[in-house]
Amino acid sequence: MGLDAAILERECLSEMHEVRRSLVEDYEVNPQLVRDCSHEIEKHCGGGLHRGGRTIHCLMNLARSKKPDDDSVMSSKCIRTVSNVVVIYSET
Repeated sequence: MGLDAAILERECLSEMHEVRRSLVEDYEVNPQLVRDCSHEIEKHCGGGLHRGGRTIHCLMNLARSKKPDDDSVMSSKCIRTVSNVVVIYSET
């Protein structure tokens, strides 16, 4: 790999890291998260008015505390979407 390719690869990785970080810091960047977890955000996470990762952390805490086969607190669809966001971010 030449020098130009190495610089481009480093810049690309840096940009990917920034995008992934923004997915966690501002949940509204991810329309699927907004759609799949709107009920949970509204009911349990202060209506989603929080930035800086507070909303996604609230959703992660809900997912951890959810009992199997109990969709009253958090839907399975929301849990899958939150899990995907966490996986995407952790791949940096």
